[in-house]
Amino acid sequence: MPASPFTLLEFTPARTSPGLPENAIHLWRIELDRHPVDSCRSLLSQDESERAQRFATETLQRRFSVARASLRRILAGYLPPDGAKPADPEDLIFAYGPNGKPALALDPAREASAPLEFNLSHSDELALLAVCRRPVGIDIEPIRPLANAIAIARRTFPPAVTQELEGLPERDLPQGFFQHWTALEARAKLHGGGIFSDDRSRVPPTLLHLIPRQDWIACLASGLTAPTIVGYQLGPQAQ
Repeated sequence: MPASPFTLLEFTPARTSPGLPENAIHLWRIELDRHPVDSCRSLLSQDESERAQRFATETLQRRFSVARASLRRILAGYLPPDGAKPADPEDLIFAYGPNGKPALALDPAREASAPLEFNLSHSDELALLAVCRRPVGIDIEPIRPLANAIAIARRTFPPAVTQELEGLPERDLPQGFFQHWTALEARAKLHGGGIFSDDRSRVPPTLLHLIPRQDWIACLASGLTAPTIVGYQLGPQAQ
């Protein structure tokens, strides 16, 4: 039997961010429905609060708020202190690339002493945050049937991938489709481009296919040749 292409990563509960070695990627799993939203909203910028309000339902607003607050909490823990004062999550400022990929807007001294790259993906009630010293991309999806999976594949994937998916038994098609979809998204997010960007001039990234929870699939893309992947489960913040 061929080896499975998926890694089942263990996520250790944590409330604070640990040290981040140069060749490591920390992958944080965030269960968006388990965090108190009021304490999360207090960490958001005005722009993030306004973005949350634009979602159509209260559930989507709450999950977005928790995801962004969790991002702030985790990243602040990795930043070196400003003198004796640790970084405050609510003080973080984000800059955005041409295709919307966020980055921390740090002062030059902090940027030089401890560069920090990250990428966040969330779908339904689950989020994954990848943190690294080098650029990184992550995408997560629940495995679910799609009535038009093959039609999407024909418009999106190379012919060889579409042919592979067309040959799968119906029961295996959802996992096969989202394995390739998350890889496509993770590669694009690694460099901040679109999913149809021509990246043939770049060094092919290292891809790791993950099962972050039963019936979910994810892909992690990085420029590191053999990164050490460590999983953490973010604990809820006190009210």
